[in-house]
Amino acid sequence: MLYLGVKAFVAPPAERAATAGGNSVVAMYGSALALTLTNPPTIFIFLGIFTGTGLIPANAESDAARSLVVVLGVFLGSVTWWAFLSGMVSLLRERFTPRMMRWVNRLSGAILIAFALWALAGLFAR
Repeated sequence: MLYLGVKAFVAPPAERAATAGGNSVVAMYGSALALTLTNPPTIFIFLGIFTGTGLIPANAESDAARSLVVVLGVFLGSVTWWAFLSGMVSLLRERFTPRMMRWVNRLSGAILIAFALWALAGLFAR
């Protein structure tokens, strides 16, 4: 994380927007879904939330309707969140100058560096 923070901090702003390999909506959705499903922290976080809130009963007995509502809720929430983020980026893309993007890089790099140092300090404090 420290390496990524330093790399982001010193990175020059991109001169043009990145393009996706497959530009179809289905290809982009499939790619995002595959990345999400193969991310272990995402799976464990959802399991913890569902179990902690009682959405997944501890006795493994659940009805199909309840499970369907939970899955549908997570799906719709995720789609709404990503549509909102994508829409905001699309609306604000032209307003960001290279100078502003340089500061975004520096800020995000500094945050990553701070988290990395915090994690290292916690490791050595034991």
